[in-house]
Amino acid sequence: MTDKELKKLKRIELIEILYYLKKENEELKAENDLLKDKLFSLADEAIELKKKQTAMNEDTAPEPAESASEDKKIND
Repeated sequence: MTDKELKKLKRIELIEILYYLKKENEELKAENDLLKDKLFSLADEAIELKKKQTAMNEDTAPEPAESASEDKKIND
């Protein structure tokens, strides 16, 4: 709506518009909060999975010294 159109509206119509805009704003804020919670939850899960993956890789990765010893034995 343009400013000119708003100026032509009656007071009760303006109040009604404000009411619905406020209601919509509150609904959008609630949805935004819900989505933020989901985002942080997923981020936390991703961090935990990355930590577990890193720990698993460290447990299964051969030590560099062992690898060099094995290479030497194979070459001899």
